[in-house]
Amino acid sequence: MEPVNAPPFVLFRGLLLYAIFITALESSTVSRSAYFTTLTNKQLKGFVVKRFESLGQIWCSQSCLKNAWCTSTNFKLAPKIAKSDGKGTCELNKHDGSAVKENMFLQFEEGASFSVPLKGCQITDSCKNGGACLYDEKKQTYSCKCKPPWTGETCAELVTCDSHPCKNNATCTDGVDGYNCSCAPGFYGTQCEKIEGLSCSSAYRIIFKQSTTESYAIKANAISSNLTEFTVCLFVKRKDINSSHYQCVYSYAEASGYDIGNAIYVCLNTPNIEINVDNRGYSGTNTGVKINDTMWHHICVTWRSTNGAWQFYLDGQLQSNGTGLKENHQIPAGGTVVIGQDQDTVGGGFQTADSFGPGEVTEVNLWSRVLSASDIAAQYANCHITKVGLMHWWEQFKDGVSGVTVVKP
Repeated sequence: MEPVNAPPFVLFRGLLLYAIFITALESSTVSRSAYFTTLTNKQLKGFVVKRFESLGQIWCSQSCLKNAWCTSTNFKLAPKIAKSDGKGTCELNKHDGSAVKENMFLQFEEGASFSVPLKGCQITDSCKNGGACLYDEKKQTYSCKCKPPWTGETCAELVTCDSHPCKNNATCTDGVDGYNCSCAPGFYGTQCEKIEGLSCSSAYRIIFKQSTTESYAIKANAISSNLTEFTVCLFVKRKDINSSHYQCVYSYAEASGYDIGNAIYVCLNTPNIEINVDNRGYSGTNTGVKINDTMWHHICVTWRSTNGAWQFYLDGQLQSNGTGLKENHQIPAGGTVVIGQDQDTVGGGFQTADSFGPGEVTEVNLWSRVLSASDIAAQYANCHITKVGLMHWWEQFKDGVSGVTVVKP
């Protein structure tokens, strides 16, 4: 079972904590059951809805279970001089999870006890078939998160094809141990929910239906400070490997560069993948790497002004590198990033011969530093997008698309 965060009230130090299981019958057909976690010498102040004399703490807890709104109880024994034999005052509280905070509403009260019902799987360990017991702090309840093909309150029920569990046009077949998904080409996973070569399948994707100057995503003022180093990474999928177009998938342009429109670009088909950092003319740096299939691939380019050092990564692995690329140069801030086009002017000057498509792109990000090999490998393997040094990021392009299809997961 996966570890879960404990609710706030179990974090207080130096207090006695214990649990007791209570069942309360509301009628001949309805019952509620729960474990109560209890703190001694504590009471919650300010949330009492109902107060009454009770025969004991168990009876107080049963009263809470009989009221659906009740979220916790306070109980305090009557004074010893009354010889109450366990009798005392019961208070039923109503609140959300934020109410139970140390040194705020939960206060010291000698001889009192504060109890909260833990409804669900945390104490009973009832999640079956590999399900994980997760805590909902707002509702103060636990519930099972099931692994396919299991479902239900305790993950004991099998999902069948009737509920259409298979994704991405997969074929579903019922079996003794649940359903089985036969995935369409390019997909995998228990429910065919994962895309081959694309760990970031939970991110939106942009589909370029054809190579045209009308299809792109754009972000103005994409870089807020001058760059002496950077890393740009993206996931890309070509759908026509026979295209003679340059297939420029990323470009950054600003007006003060030596060659407007070529401050940074990554083009896939010239004939190998080519990168550029503010070079004059139309010539970039040939990485010696080519994408020859229609599968998803992860691309990362790093550059550092010192020695003009550059690196090119494909699918998490360093493929080529060099020096002397715009040594001691700074890339000016304030320019525009376009996905799917090469810019010959800032934000424009597109040519069909440079346009990307048909294909797909997702998770285009730029950092103001050179990422480590392990950072890049983690992006490719599990879509771990480090936030340190992010200059522009994928979510910022969603509202700047034109002539493309945005596909949400």
